[in-house]
Amino acid sequence: MSTPIPKNRVQRTSGEIARITGGTLVRGKPDRVHTGVTTNSREATPGCVFVALRGENFDGHAFVLAASRAGASLMLIERRRSLDLPADPELDPEDSAPHVVEVDDTLVAWGALASDHLARWRANTPQGRVVAITGSAGKTTTKSFASALLAEVDATHATLGNLNNRVGVPAMIFALEPHHRFVVLEMGTNLPGEIATLAAIAVPDVAIITNIGLAHAERLGGTRAGVGEEKGSLFAALRESGCAVVNADDDEIARQLPRTAARHTVSFGRAPGSAYRLRARAGTKVVFARAKSEITLDLPLAGEAAAIDFLAALAATEFAVGRSLSLEELARGLARVALPEGRGQIHTLSWGITVIDDSYNANPSSMSAAIDLAVELAAPGKRRIVAVLGEMRELGPAEGEAHAALGDELARARVHTVIGCGGAAIARTLHRAAHGGVRTMAAATTSEAADVACAEVRPGDVVLVKGSRGVQTERVAIALLARDGGKSSTSSPQRTPR
Repeated sequence: MSTPIPKNRVQRTSGEIARITGGTLVRGKPDRVHTGVTTNSREATPGCVFVALRGENFDGHAFVLAASRAGASLMLIERRRSLDLPADPELDPEDSAPHVVEVDDTLVAWGALASDHLARWRANTPQGRVVAITGSAGKTTTKSFASALLAEVDATHATLGNLNNRVGVPAMIFALEPHHRFVVLEMGTNLPGEIATLAAIAVPDVAIITNIGLAHAERLGGTRAGVGEEKGSLFAALRESGCAVVNADDDEIARQLPRTAARHTVSFGRAPGSAYRLRARAGTKVVFARAKSEITLDLPLAGEAAAIDFLAALAATEFAVGRSLSLEELARGLARVALPEGRGQIHTLSWGITVIDDSYNANPSSMSAAIDLAVELAAPGKRRIVAVLGEMRELGPAEGEAHAALGDELARARVHTVIGCGGAAIARTLHRAAHGGVRTMAAATTSEAADVACAEVRPGDVVLVKGSRGVQTERVAIALLARDGGKSSTSSPQRTPR
């Protein structure tokens, strides 16, 4: 995972760990206390628990000895895995050797420990609330808005970077401290049942599904309905006292609502009747209706997608808090919003071009939103749009049709030039875009596309940079910003190649 897992101070005895995980304490005494839980032997500290996770390309059991030498005092391992753990020969092996708990599945055990930690926090924090967010696009933006708004009310703990899967969500829960009142957890998926598993660990009080598209559809049936069924598991995990925050503009989300036991639902979107309704928008300024009042605010991001994400976050925040936020609280909260690199940042370069760096990831929904933003910034007919695009991956059977439809969309948006970053799928986009009158250029690699973009763009252009994570289209944004020599009018940090 590219985001480092935060350190934690979770304390449990060997006996408690065995009980929580359904494991067997095969070495050590049950009353020994351990502090901190980690899956990384390089992050192991004296007295911590090391959980030996096993994935497709790694096996944590190979690092048990390293974790022991770093001071880890308990090893959580799979059953029937033989270990050769060092012990101090001058001390009682029961006290000096790392304790060992064997379980059927260390990933399941990792989640069980996190669920237990969250349950204990809840028991000691009656006003504590857990907000969980999933969706095909906008999860991170919504999380950033929600965590910033909640932090105006009380101490808030929120997902860092891409720690939104079965390893990352428990890791974020472990870092939850007693002084926190709110927890905001982003949840992603690319496997059936992953959202249900994460939701069972977190048992959220408030659940947001931002939208349903074809993101990661390859392993979820290849259809919006399949993605919707997976994402809808978040609503299904809500307790009766919980709240489902519903995108009123998304029919697939509406189909998931019958799965929830929650008594409360709050809607957001453009649709008439939405509890949080977007009425108008221009650039970063939004006008929305809430509780029969109309409010105007400036957001830190432009575009309709960002405005809708803000309304989702606001709806969740106000339910979690139990009241409406004042205009002053809203303004202060928005001022503290910080988004990761490549999430729609707009850079105005000194030589007259505007770069939309939306390079972190891509799927059909987020591509459409990014194109809409480019069109808005270009003031139709006044500025050229140059789109530097990589493939949208993990779409399964829908891949070909989705990339062809993207070409048609680029033509309808009257994009001037599209530069492809290599791959058969994006080649299909270029073919359809060219058929619609768009100038297209094919590069074999993202690095080559960066060179082409630097040579082709001219003052006044709006340049959209976007593609799936694995394509690394951020290299194009880096190249364009580097050409500007650090004179960009934005305050975003200088990006470096991965």
